[in-house]
Amino acid sequence: MRPFYNTAKMCTATLAGALICTAAWADFIVVGHPNNHSSAAGHLFIFGANGVTGTIASNDGALNQPFTIGPSGVLDIDVPSSQFLSPGNTVLNKALRVTSASPISGYFLNRQQTTSDMGYLLDIPALGTQYRVLSWQRAYDDIQMSLTAVQNGTVATVTPASPLVSGQAAGMPFTVSLNAGESIIYNAASGNDLTGSLITANKPLAVFSGTQCSNVPTDQFACDHLFTQVPPVNHYASEYVVPETANTGTAGNLVRIVAATANTVVTVNGTVVATLAAGAFHEIATAHNLHITTSQPALVGQYLKGVAATGFGDPALTYVPGIHQTLSDYVFTTPTTSATSTAFEQNFLNLAVPTSALGSLMLNGATVDTSAFTPVGTSGYSAGTVAVPVGAGRIQASTPFLATLAGFSSFDSYLTIIGASYSAGGSAQPTAAVPVPVNSPAGLLMAALGLLAIGAWQQRRRQG
Repeated sequence: MRPFYNTAKMCTATLAGALICTAAWADFIVVGHPNNHSSAAGHLFIFGANGVTGTIASNDGALNQPFTIGPSGVLDIDVPSSQFLSPGNTVLNKALRVTSASPISGYFLNRQQTTSDMGYLLDIPALGTQYRVLSWQRAYDDIQMSLTAVQNGTVATVTPASPLVSGQAAGMPFTVSLNAGESIIYNAASGNDLTGSLITANKPLAVFSGTQCSNVPTDQFACDHLFTQVPPVNHYASEYVVPETANTGTAGNLVRIVAATANTVVTVNGTVVATLAAGAFHEIATAHNLHITTSQPALVGQYLKGVAATGFGDPALTYVPGIHQTLSDYVFTTPTTSATSTAFEQNFLNLAVPTSALGSLMLNGATVDTSAFTPVGTSGYSAGTVAVPVGAGRIQASTPFLATLAGFSSFDSYLTIIGASYSAGGSAQPTAAVPVPVNSPAGLLMAALGLLAIGAWQQRRRQG
């Protein structure tokens, strides 16, 4: 049996003393897409409670190793660029599967000086069988989308929105067959856009998208790597609150709303702005805090802009969960310094919190100053950014709220979500990644909120 198939078990004792074991739900898939130079290095960040163990495995055997999370709450595993998905249009065995019997979260950071991005890795049970791709229309190198199977006998049908460099035509479906742990990456030439490409399969897939190096907007330097795992259509939502990130100035962010079905009406901050066909998107070129509703579930993507537009950082990409797909308690980590990478100069949480719950917001056990947060239209939420230190952390409130994470250095950046109700990862069973005295007021509050969050998570699991 190949290493990719190894499946840890999560066992719980019943009141009667029986031991019930199920497949670990904390597993996730890791792939890297080629950056614009072979000197790029991959970093797999795994974070959770001190002492949590697991394994990392790939079909090709390049990375097959156990891991144990230490007191810092985060591991940085080097992934060489030789493990990135390349060449295109070829079945590859380079994907990693991370398995643990305990709640863990993961990010993949593709780091090269002045061109990086980082994405949150979805729990395997959150994967689905239908996807729309989130990408961009201009890159100095290839525009990318990849598929990775988690089960044998997976057959996917791909309908690209733009012609692929491997010869497949825009709008013409084609199929590919994959077994567990196998991946394939497709590339569109610079100037094309794969946003809205349709992927369907008979079994769940992990789908990632982005570009080697892109300017956002297209007329503003400098280019940067774009990378995100995208959620399946069954996790799209009809209401979003998208907080503006830090370091935008008057330029704001760029936001895209991608329709899954025809006749999707898009309303932004109370005004109808578009009616979209299936796979079409509406773009907001100067996006500040947004309240978005759609008549049918849709996908929302957020982009950081280039340094010429904002003055610091560079492009990056993430999708955003729906406002009712959020958690009240998140663990997270910023990229840490290692032998092959340095920490980002600035890191921020971008938050949209129910206005009534602003006073309950806590970061690493300390109350957050939310006096600069501003209401987002009539959504009932207020948005703001909070600077965070390097390393693992925890952000929580009395009710669910949206949180994304961004980092900035000179001509460099990343942007990612840190969890969602359908993929809670290490946030599913909250444990303080940053130690807080148990008998302190903050510690007592964190314990109480942790019990509430566990109860809510268990209820969500029962409801599927």
